Amino acid sequence: VMALGIILISVLGSYAFYALLMAYSPSSISDSWVPSHVEWVWMLATMLAALAIAVAVAVRLSRRILTPLNSVAESLRQMAQGDLQARAAADDESLGETAQLVRDFNAMAERLQATEKERAFWNAAIAHELRTPVTILTGRLQGLTEGVFEPRPELFQG
Repeated sequence: VMALGIILISVLGSYAFYALLMAYSPSSISDSWVPSHVEWVWMLATMLAALAIAVAVAVRLSRRILTPLNSVAESLRQMAQGDLQARAAADDESLGETAQLVRDFNAMAERLQATEKERAFWNAAIAHELRTPVTILTGRLQGLTEGVFEPRPELFQG
């Protein structure tokens, strides 16, 4: 695409050059197949201008792609370090696919953070539920060893 743009700008620039040359100085155009010095300079200037425009467009386009990808990569590194609140950022100039990637990543991070909160809640709830019977068992065993309870079959069945 960039090469096509350079060629297109070069052709249009040459067409404009010869149109202006024909309009203002038709006698300066020669019938020779070899370009004159002015024509060489004009072709070089047109090519350099086309190349500069193509590079500027390529840099801008690559930034629109790489900025959100770098943001996702940085957020992934933060999440790998344990920061589940890390989110990627996409600016308004991001391309559709990269902006969608950022949105999907952030949605995944939200779900991961919610899952981690639920895991912590359930671990605490299970630990609490297990502490009660273990405490009762510990108390009964201690009572048996200290002679508070007499070892009766009803005590071991309940």
